[in-house]
Amino acid sequence: MKKILITAILASLLLPAQLMAQKVYKDASNRVILDSSSSAGMPEDATTGVAKYNDSFAPSSTMGENNHVTGSINATVFWKLEVAPNDINTYGIIGTTGTQEMEWGAAFNACKRAGWRLPTQRELILMYIFKPALESLIGVAFKDNYWSATEDSDWGAWYVNLGGSGYTSDTNKIRLYYGRCVREVRW
Repeated sequence: MKKILITAILASLLLPAQLMAQKVYKDASNRVILDSSSSAGMPEDATTGVAKYNDSFAPSSTMGENNHVTGSINATVFWKLEVAPNDINTYGIIGTTGTQEMEWGAAFNACKRAGWRLPTQRELILMYIFKPALESLIGVAFKDNYWSATEDSDWGAWYVNLGGSGYTSDTNKIRLYYGRCVREVRW
């Protein structure tokens, strides 16, 4: 029941965003950008220009509010995100080779090693909303379940089904899901 309620609340928060003029486009450097800035139509209090986490950020074994589903890491979405052109593998390489389904910690660290980060749960939900545009620009379809950076507890993290229903839930971090990295774009 908790999962259904949280999914319904998140969907209702993002529904107005879907009806506004957020943009998905390729910039001059051929990067695929998900623009959720207020100038693209997203409510100002739903976005942030503050980095979700930096190079020194590492989830700890003692769960803190900053990375919890209701904490600051998931409270807003970053203004503009570059979406990686493909999934990341366990070696930290974005592409189609190697093992791409991995535990949460491996996905988190693989994105970090590549100079990217895992998107938050809300950012993944936006990626689901804009999935047709993202897949068209990237030229690669999303698979099934993708890890988010949003933890639920010491043992759990949230994922979003980008390949199908958009369903989101928390689960044990040892499950094997995909990682699609993002980078924060500053202007």
